[in-house]
Amino acid sequence: MFKKSLKNEKGFTLIELIIVIAIIAIISAILAPSFARMTARSRLKADISSARELTREAALYNADKGRYPSSVNDLVNDKYIDSAPNPQTSGAQFIWDGTNNRFKVDVSGNSDVQALISTLSPDEQNFAQ
Repeated sequence: MFKKSLKNEKGFTLIELIIVIAIIAIISAILAPSFARMTARSRLKADISSARELTREAALYNADKGRYPSSVNDLVNDKYIDSAPNPQTSGAQFIWDGTNNRFKVDVSGNSDVQALISTLSPDEQNFAQ
């Protein structure tokens, strides 16, 4: 009686399960770099947004003081912002670009992120270096 009930059972064989697991592993290996790129791009865009806000605060600083700040610390010391923002991108920092009177995200130490800058809009590229 026990043998008879096992023969009537339906299910997957070990080979079928191994094939499905292999297909899932291949798809994951293909998609993982894309997710990493999307995450890095999102972090860079968040930093660019912070640089834009710092630039707005620098314009207010200029309107009050008659000169632009030389760094984020000037904005913090004069109470234009509560604290210096921490860059989301690894190795990035906010620097003052006196030529264009704006803050930029400096990612010169990270070649992977530098390659992402070319995928940004022209306006966003103005805030990244």
